[in-house]
Amino acid sequence: MEQALKQKKWEYTFRWSEYPGHSRELVSAAIQDSPELIIALGGDGTVHEVIDEYYKKSTERAIPISTFPLGTGNDWARYWKIPHRMADWLQ
Repeated sequence: MEQALKQKKWEYTFRWSEYPGHSRELVSAAIQDSPELIIALGGDGTVHEVIDEYYKKSTERAIPISTFPLGTGNDWARYWKIPHRMADWLQ
């Protein structure tokens, strides 16, 4: 992911969750920084935490959210037809 973002010349900050529920705290903090995009890297649990917290903390300015599937089941990604290959996802 990092190599692909560098090739696209995107500015980014990674924030890693360390325990269940931590993704919620990270999203809440990220929203305060007014990013152009939030990307959840992970499985269904991570995606759920990120999207749920985003909507709880939604601001006047909508921040796009994307996900990249890294979990074992990835039901969310499969349902929404989110590519599992980085090159396809970036398109």
